[in-house]
Amino acid sequence: MKNKVEKIFKRSYLEFQKLNKKQKKNFSHKIVIKGKGSSFDSVDIVTFFSILDSNFKSNRVNIPELLDEKFFFKYKNINFKTLINYIYDKKK
Repeated sequence: MKNKVEKIFKRSYLEFQKLNKKQKKNFSHKIVIKGKGSSFDSVDIVTFFSILDSNFKSNRVNIPELLDEKFFFKYKNINFKTLINYIYDKKK
């Protein structure tokens, strides 16, 4: 299941890169979405999470809401590894 989540993340990030040319980093678990060192602005975050949500739905994987207070505002720094682990833990 964790590999499937990672593949969906990678595919979502590649789709996001096509829309946003300033995102030049290759896919990595270390990419910071929120916090110090992030290259995502608020529009980028919403766009990426929308793409991610759409890809999870198309793969018939239900994920928790990522932009709610229980997750997004709970952490000061969020990277791909944090997100992947959060989703994987919620799916157990």
